[in-house]
Amino acid sequence: MKLVYAIRKAKDEAWKKLCDDVEHNPWGLPYKLVMGKLSRPPPIPELDIPGRIQKIVHGMFPQHHKRKQQAWPRSLPGEDQWKIDTADLKLAAGILKNNIAPGPDDIPNEAVKIIATLTPNVLESVYNKCLNKGVFPIWWKRARFVLLRKGDRPLEDPSSYRPLCLLDCLGKLFKKIIDNRLRRHLDETEGQDDRQFGFRKGRSTIDALNTLKTIPSLTTSPWSQLARITLPESKCSPFLPKGYTHGSPKPVSNSTSAKQW
Repeated sequence: MKLVYAIRKAKDEAWKKLCDDVEHNPWGLPYKLVMGKLSRPPPIPELDIPGRIQKIVHGMFPQHHKRKQQAWPRSLPGEDQWKIDTADLKLAAGILKNNIAPGPDDIPNEAVKIIATLTPNVLESVYNKCLNKGVFPIWWKRARFVLLRKGDRPLEDPSSYRPLCLLDCLGKLFKKIIDNRLRRHLDETEGQDDRQFGFRKGRSTIDALNTLKTIPSLTTSPWSQLARITLPESKCSPFLPKGYTHGSPKPVSNSTSAKQW
């Protein structure tokens, strides 16, 4: 009886902990358990029709002429300082997310992190050889291709699908190391304009819109109409003259800026 009571008590505590976790982490274990129980979408029909997959792939990824291969310099100035060290490796590995589907080699990010922690010299040797030879291995460019259908759109139309390209995690780690170095170099040398908002950490479209709002000439001149055309109405409403209505060819205000139109 004591064992039965202990098991029941443990189940009750685990259930309570699971319920509490929903309040603190809505995308945690409870969410994953529920999503795992839901029925998966049915397979996409008619993909086995001859030429169907090729048509979809060529529509999503048009073929281009091969570029001429450029010769990589045999020696770089300050080559020693360009070598990847353990600090670079662990910094990039720490950014990799867990529970991400691996690429064709079936090595997940969790395994790559363990390698980077226990035997970093192995990865450092491989990555430094790639830098010295100026190559990015071809097998790291190959992906596991997955198609997700968008609603009930036509099966033969390439735009009816959303492609997922799952790359090898070892290649993604190498790219992350290079990405970190490029970003650090641009920050240290002030190589990016302060008005660069895209692809920057801590910057977003909202920051760009807030910057526009600080320019008086854009909020009191016909340039506000340009913002109306370029941006969604919900985003550019602060730039529109008072009295402007959706679909109006001209502002309905009697202000000087409206008369200029």
